[in-house]
Amino acid sequence: MGGQAACRPGPGGGRRRFRAEEYRVRAGEASANQRAMEVFRDLGIEQEVLEKGTPSSLMGDTVFATALLGDEIGRIRTWGTGDESLTEYAAQSPCGMIDLPQTYLEPILLAGAAKRGAVVRLNTALIDFEQDAALSGTQWADAADAVARELALGLRAVVIDRDAHDAYGEWSRRAEIDEDGVLLVRPDGYVAWRRPGGAPGVEEATRLLREALAAVLCRPAPSPSER
Repeated sequence: MGGQAACRPGPGGGRRRFRAEEYRVRAGEASANQRAMEVFRDLGIEQEVLEKGTPSSLMGDTVFATALLGDEIGRIRTWGTGDESLTEYAAQSPCGMIDLPQTYLEPILLAGAAKRGAVVRLNTALIDFEQDAALSGTQWADAADAVARELALGLRAVVIDRDAHDAYGEWSRRAEIDEDGVLLVRPDGYVAWRRPGGAPGVEEATRLLREALAAVLCRPAPSPSER
């Protein structure tokens, strides 16, 4: 279930998601506690989950018996439905608990993920993967180091998903750049230069950043002999 939720972009989107699942479906019994329901609310699927699930008020007893069809020894109130725990559970979260088979929950997660642009492949085993350096943002970090040395500037590079995490894609949406784009931010927080995307090599990224800084600082870019 964790993988299904992770591949579903949250509000705002902005990040590409890919889900590979070795099996057609991962069946089984699943329940959703208050923390899980909070996640579903954040993902925008809480109402769908509530419509398919059984509320705790309808499953509040845990029965102790000699066998499935044997004599009942006793029962206790569970799932936060007892007189003493009901108020405590309600005070901990605005969301209640439900019982929902995983065979019902997975289609909700998968449909929502696909609807928001995630690529979902069932019957597919992920054997290995390799990070493409051109898409990781490291070329801009290397360019920033080189230009900072040339111009004797205190230039700090932050690579998303390496130095900072953007789980819901809010950074991509607000920054208005792709995964391989870059922002040049002034010390006062204003954006001085933006390249939406393109993933150039380190040499080209260095040239572009050098020219951008020269324009922002109103001084010519250093010649090759001055670097």
